[in-house]
Amino acid sequence: MPQITDVVDVTINVQSSGISRQGFNSLLVVGSSSDFGAGFSEHTVRKYTTYSSVGDDTDIVSGDLKNALQVAFAQSPAVPSVYVSRIDTAAVAEVRKLTFDVDFNAGNSIVVTLDGSALSADAFNTDQATTIADVASKITAQADYTATVTAAKEITITKGTAGTAFTITAAITGGSAVTATPSVVTPAQANGISSSDLSAIAANNNDWFGYTHVWKDAASAVTAAAFCAANKKYGFFRQNDFVNQNLNTHYASSWYTDTATNTGVAEFLDVAVASRLLSQTPGSYTAAFKSLELAGTTNVSTTNEVTLRSINANQYSSVAGKDITYNGKTAKGGFIDLYIGVIYLESRIQEDVFAQLSAVEKIPYTNAGVNLIVSSIQGRLNQSVDEGFLSSDPAPKTSAPLVGSISATDKSNRLLPNVTFEAITSGAIHTIKITGTIVA
Repeated sequence: MPQITDVVDVTINVQSSGISRQGFNSLLVVGSSSDFGAGFSEHTVRKYTTYSSVGDDTDIVSGDLKNALQVAFAQSPAVPSVYVSRIDTAAVAEVRKLTFDVDFNAGNSIVVTLDGSALSADAFNTDQATTIADVASKITAQADYTATVTAAKEITITKGTAGTAFTITAAITGGSAVTATPSVVTPAQANGISSSDLSAIAANNNDWFGYTHVWKDAASAVTAAAFCAANKKYGFFRQNDFVNQNLNTHYASSWYTDTATNTGVAEFLDVAVASRLLSQTPGSYTAAFKSLELAGTTNVSTTNEVTLRSINANQYSSVAGKDITYNGKTAKGGFIDLYIGVIYLESRIQEDVFAQLSAVEKIPYTNAGVNLIVSSIQGRLNQSVDEGFLSSDPAPKTSAPLVGSISATDKSNRLLPNVTFEAITSGAIHTIKITGTIVA
């Protein structure tokens, strides 16, 4: 008997009516190999919404990472989502290859140049296997290098000192033409994190916005801060000295804590600040004058406070009996809330305009169509006023060219150019000067 599906075949796909939006209320915390069990592989990303769920994960074993996560979830308010990843920081030795396109032959002379220094020549010896073995032996004879013939026309070279890069080339003269092509098998990695580590994490999961890690060395902070700046993330890093970390970006901040006094959970000031701030809508807060949970205060001398201000480092100290963050600066001297707000506004405008484009069959290239785009942007700016990031006096204003003034080339390419807006941030009051007069 025929089935109804033979007559009418219906397939329904369920698709969200909305678009994916960047989650600003989230934090990534990266730990080292000692914080994890074998089941949590490097660069994997897992998401947690409570500290108890961290405890339920037997692949997070102990140490700094657990302390950091406890601090993240202890804030009030706290970020609703904390992502965790792993970077193994042991130094990695560089491995390179020399690949020859054809076999060596009578008359060939092979000169290898290692780190800019030419080795003595190896002449063709009997056959391909013998000759390439001679070349590998010559490289191995150099201090700190090991070379192995890994294929009939391939030598693999390993640097003995981990974390140090090297160069190798080979020139072949005489006899028939042979070309050597060098390539990197494994790049050197110093003892710490690398940009490739962070790219691998983002490739696995890029839903997080805030970033911090368990290390407090300047080199790791510089690497991560550069990644955050290039990828529209925001980094929070702690330090325990009065030396400029040279992060050189507005998209990261340094937080000083005395790790001789503040140990365990109390050390993770950067995590506490990140969770406390990112729990709120960008634009509705300032990074100064915030009280935190579990993070330890550090009261420093006047001289050291001057140093902290000069290197744009922040602190958590007791002022008039109240523990507060101060003064909410980026590593480059701006204010943290301003630059997070800029990223937030940029993302939301992109998302809103894209939603407008995808919500209808088409937006015509007419003044009415252009006004739809303008209205979408203006709506977001108005909302940003309500959220506290932009000022209402003067109010934000969006403009776009009339269709009649747009070039034929742009119209034919369906490009709407020169859409602009002007807005002023609401800012925040951090310091106050008061002068009074009393008449007796």
